[in-house]
Amino acid sequence: MLKIRTPFNALLPLLLVAVIVNIMLHYHTRGIEYPDSLRYLEQTEKIKNADLNIGDNLWSIGYSAFVFVAYSIYSNTQFISAVQIFIYLLGVAALFFAALNWFKQTGVAVITCLLYVCWYETSFWNHFILTESLFLSTNCFMLWALSGIEEGSIWKRYLPALGVLVVHLSIRPTGIVMLLAFLVFVVSNTRQSLSPMLVIILFVLAGGLLLAINTMLYDYDLIATYAQGEIVFLAGKTNYKELVLVANRPLTLPGPNMAPLLKPLVFFIDNPLYMLKLMALKAFYFLGRVRPYYSILHNVLLITLFVPTYIMTIWVLLRNSVPGKATKSFLVTYILGTLGMICLTVTDWDGRFFLPLIPMLFLLSGVGCNKLLTVLYPHFSRFF
Repeated sequence: MLKIRTPFNALLPLLLVAVIVNIMLHYHTRGIEYPDSLRYLEQTEKIKNADLNIGDNLWSIGYSAFVFVAYSIYSNTQFISAVQIFIYLLGVAALFFAALNWFKQTGVAVITCLLYVCWYETSFWNHFILTESLFLSTNCFMLWALSGIEEGSIWKRYLPALGVLVVHLSIRPTGIVMLLAFLVFVVSNTRQSLSPMLVIILFVLAGGLLLAINTMLYDYDLIATYAQGEIVFLAGKTNYKELVLVANRPLTLPGPNMAPLLKPLVFFIDNPLYMLKLMALKAFYFLGRVRPYYSILHNVLLITLFVPTYIMTIWVLLRNSVPGKATKSFLVTYILGTLGMICLTVTDWDGRFFLPLIPMLFLLSGVGCNKLLTVLYPHFSRFF
């Protein structure tokens, strides 16, 4: 029987598949442009000219710096895409070894990465100057960094994860969900040996998290989206009225001078039924992935892939198949934190906000698929 003798023998075909998918998408995406790309190119010029007038681009300064460095090496947008593809491939390898470190089974790593590289969305955004590609890859790097936390001093163990976290936070403001999940991981993993210094650092990070959220909300009027009933971003400016919730009665709005972080809470207290319905609809469209403007085939494809993915993910979590309480706490916190953020803000038009969940969901699904295949086909495990 053919047997994969080393993890690298299993990883190389996966990387080859990823390269083929990206080549196909390169030709498919030619001529497609996203207006958001212009802001990063403009920010690159500001960095080049030492212009410190960053504005709300501060929350994506890490990606702007990445574009600046890549553009300085070779001033061509295709080169930036090529660098993103290279980092994506490193992310695939990181996801592979994260699965291998945590679950000690090559089959889990192979299935996880096969799902990851074959689902076109994970590669699609490599071909645009947008934060999605780098943000997704740093998610994979974070999984790898946390999966290797076993031995050594506490600082040596967490240093790679902290480095990835800093980069991740600088790419997009939604990186704060990763910060929250990381804090949960650290507390869960070191609760028996929490030093006073670590407790102080955790409190500072938690305080910084709240301050960052409050500051970011100054740039984004959440209450306006609540009042407009937007389920999907900018849906109110389209003809898709099913993506907008209409209130049955006048809504009570919080005062304009209230702290941004408190406004959603006050709005919820004053309009509980409306807010619950709005949040439920956002969760449905976010997790369901379907949209009225997608083709029937596209919607069927999304349902066919992600419904089994959710079922397998929940099954694995309920069966306690994830090694270590810290790992399980991290994954659950990140998934629920991302969902909670969407419920409190707005879901996206084209599936981009969902991307960060894919490595976690496919990792857990990979565990379930490996168990299922081993039961159905006893010889499956011998292949690895």
